[in-house]
Amino acid sequence: MDALIKGISLAKEIRFTFADVTESARLLCQKHASGRSASAILGEALAACALLSADSDAPGESVQLQLNCDGPLAGVHVEATGDGRLRGYTKQKLLADLDGTDNPSNEETMGKSGGMIVIVSTPDHVLYSGQVSASPPEIRSATARYYNQSMQMPTGVEVVAVMDGDTLGRAVALVAQKMPAGDTEAFVKVLEAFQERRVKQMLTSRKPGDPLWDVFGLDDIETTDTRPLSFGCSCSTKAVLLSIAALETSEITEIIDDTGSQEVTCHMCGEIYVVPEDELLQILVERGRGSDGG
Repeated sequence: MDALIKGISLAKEIRFTFADVTESARLLCQKHASGRSASAILGEALAACALLSADSDAPGESVQLQLNCDGPLAGVHVEATGDGRLRGYTKQKLLADLDGTDNPSNEETMGKSGGMIVIVSTPDHVLYSGQVSASPPEIRSATARYYNQSMQMPTGVEVVAVMDGDTLGRAVALVAQKMPAGDTEAFVKVLEAFQERRVKQMLTSRKPGDPLWDVFGLDDIETTDTRPLSFGCSCSTKAVLLSIAALETSEITEIIDDTGSQEVTCHMCGEIYVVPEDELLQILVERGRGSDGG
């Protein structure tokens, strides 16, 4: 089960957040028919975005992470909401030259330069927007840069996506943050666990129920909160009909004449909606009534 888990060392004033988005990311990869390379990046990005949503507790609040790059993947766009819903996509789903190879490098997939934008918003307005350079465009390092530069909080970050053949086997991430009055010496030791790849090794091999915080060597870390995470998208048949209703009459008429129906795919989750001819005609009928003042 996907989850966001928070912990804290009160004595050292260091807080920790762990995100497991494996099931949601795997489902999204299936919906998008993503290849091996895109699946790994989508898993990493979704795990990082879940971490960034840790302080967004309101159901209507969302955190979006957008990373654009000059590599063949072109970029990734993911979202996590305050009530734990996850969705997202990569700009390219299949990379023919890379998907059949073992462990292509990040540079081969993402390129050499890019940028990452983080947007925190409610349905009514944008609460915050921050941007950091992502050169190279790597999810873990860009997320760490965002925490340290935009949030100005000393942070260690690890993000792991493990493929099982062509299927995403694991997508997890962990962040440690030194609070303003945190113990600097203790936090340096925490950072060493990241730098020495002990955190990455733990995340890669950890089984459900295994300890999360032991890798840091602090005996007072307590788990304070667990938030379930799951795939969820705000797209709907109603939203699709509204988008089609915004088209010009001539455009809707052309759709009816050419295909008789309209297929719409949600970019964020890959869900496919088919609007039949009778509903397209109904839009035109309602529009005609409106123009007649009836």
